[in-house]
Parts: sequence; structure tokens; C-alpha cells
Amino acid sequence: MDNRVSILIVDDAVTYRIILKNVIGNIPQAKFVGFAQNGMLAINQTKQLKPDLILLDIDMPGMDGFETLKKIREFDTTVDIVIVSGQNEQNAKRTLTTLEHGALDFIPKPVTDNKNDSETELFESLIPVINAVQLRKATGKSSPGSKLTLRTPQLDPFAPKKSLKLARKLPKSVDVVLIGISTGGPRALQDMIPTITPNLPCPLLIVMHMPPIFTKQLANKLNDLSKLNIKEAIDGDTINPRDVLIAPGGSHMMLKKDGSSVIVSIVDTPPVNNCKPSVDVLFESAAKIYGTNALPVIMTGMGRDGANGVRRLRENGAYCLIQDEKSCTVWGMPAAIKEAEDYDEEVPLRELGQRISQIVLRNPFYKSF
Repeated sequence: MDNRVSILIVDDAVTYRIILKNVIGNIPQAKFVGFAQNGMLAINQTKQLKPDLILLDIDMPGMDGFETLKKIREFDTTVDIVIVSGQNEQNAKRTLTTLEHGALDFIPKPVTDNKNDSETELFESLIPVINAVQLRKATGKSSPGSKLTLRTPQLDPFAPKKSLKLARKLPKSVDVVLIGISTGGPRALQDMIPTITPNLPCPLLIVMHMPPIFTKQLANKLNDLSKLNIKEAIDGDTINPRDVLIAPGGSHMMLKKDGSSVIVSIVDTPPVNNCKPSVDVLFESAAKIYGTNALPVIMTGMGRDGANGVRRLRENGAYCLIQDEKSCTVWGMPAAIKEAEDYDEEVPLRELGQRISQIVLRNPFYKSF
């Protein structure tokens, strides 16, 4: 039985079609099955070839990547679709829209004229995506194009839903909420952030694995959906209640004390866990400042970024929430926390904003909806 991930490449540029085919040829767990240079051909090839994964260009003449995705989703909700997008503001907006409508993830096209450098960068970006698709294929996990079945929200008592060996208690005070998230993140945040209390008495900081430009567009989108103050963080920002700051793509976000204030430091240091920004970088800096009064939350995403940072926060007494497996697009980052038993509650996406609000407000009956 062939367990490799079958891949259809959709791009109007012949150069990128060749580059992506070369990259796929060097990945043992993947196999190339076909090309399409426009949306209509992509639809026909999807019907005929039934690939596991489509690498879809966003910027194509006629039917663009978003329209192509919508047409494919009308007859196939199981194929995983990853957007391969140029890095500019218009493409960032359109890519975020495709993620809202069922794309699994996106990969930025390398900003280089060197073919070998492009292939190396794409190879490194594709490996975790293909691993995730292969795992979803093996476990029968539904594509983001399918509707998720979530548990009905509950009026839960103000007590942990899961007791660990340490019998950790809920925090008496939360001075900062920290969120680490990756694959499936844009759509998950758009579902969750608007359900967080607009009277949030502390700042909320987010690390989302995205390149430059994309994080600013995400922040703008979330700000339009929420009554909180949401923006991409800049170096020197002072964090305040009701502020939601998103780490800028391509840089790490750290926290440091400045007298009685806490300010953001944006640093251009090497990737951590192959990620930049990295969840671990933010969480480990927050552990030094907030200790037990930080509330870390790990949501859908590939890899293990955040596991070390959560461990450091837990050593200082912090309480931790993870998104549950059923509502995750990719059960990677939360799985790493669960395997290490470094969490206190596993919460469905639909309940997560409410649960954060209950813990921060110390109000067991707060309802987001």
C-alpha cells in the first residue's frame, strides 16, 4: 500500500511548477501526481487524480486561488489544500480569506532569484506540512474543508475540568494571557477571540507562526471582529488591559520590565524550533515576569513550539489550557503539551474564549454566547 502523500501542483508560472515538482521529488513521503496552470484545470485534475494535497497558487489570471478553492470544496471536502503565496499585502489578504474557507495552511513563496535557495526554503516549509497531511490521512482526520463537530458550551463550575497529579488550583489572579498557535490558527482565532470578554482586565499576547505582512493583516482582521484592541506588536509597546498584541512575522516577541511597566521587545535573533516568531521565546520571557499569574493557552498547530515555554511557566506555578484534539486542525502543539502532562484543562475551541474569560474574571458563570 502506498502511504505517500499524492500532490497536485496548481500555479500559472511554469518556473514554480518545476521548482515545486523538484522539491516534492526529494521528499520520500510525497509523490507528484500532476500539474494545473489555472483554476479550471485544477478542478478537473482534482476530480480525476483525487490527490491528498493540492499546492495552490493564490495569484492566477481568471479564477484565482480563492475562487478555485471554493469550487473544489463544492465537490471535495477531504482534500487538503495549502496555499503557496507571494509575500505582498494583497496576497496576504487573499490568503487569509482562503484559510477562513478551508485551506489547511499556507507557504510563502521565497523572496530570492536563486533557484537552489528557493528549493531549499520550500523543502523546509513543505516537510512539516506533508508530515501533517500524512498523519491526517492515516488517522482519518477530516480536512478543514469539513465542518467540525464541537461540544455544546456548558455552564461549568469554577473548578478544573481535569486534575493532574499536582492537583494544581486555578490562579488567584491572571495578569497576562499567552496564546501559542500555528496551522489552522487564523480561522481558530477568528472563532475564538470575539468570544473573549471585552472587559479583559489583562493583556493578551499571541504568537502565530506567520511571515511578515501576514501577521499585520491577521491583526487587522481580528480587530474588526472584536471589541478588544488588537494590533501587530511593535518594539517598545507597553502592554495594558484589553490590549491584544500579535508577534510580527519574521521576528521574535519578548517581554521585559521597565519600572512598573512591562514592554514588548521585538528581536531579530535566529529561529527557535524552526519558528520565527517562536512561542517558546515569548513564554520563557513571560515566565520571568509573571510566574504563576500568567495563563498560557496552546492551540492548533504543527510541531512542538511552546512545549518548553509552557514547562517553564508551569515550574513557576502557571495554569495551562490546551485546545482539544477534536477541534484542532492539526493536533501537534497541544499534543506535545498533553504528552508531557503540562496542562490543566483540554477545552473545545467553541468553549475556549469563554473559559479564558471565566478564569481571568474569576466568574464561573460568564457566558460568551
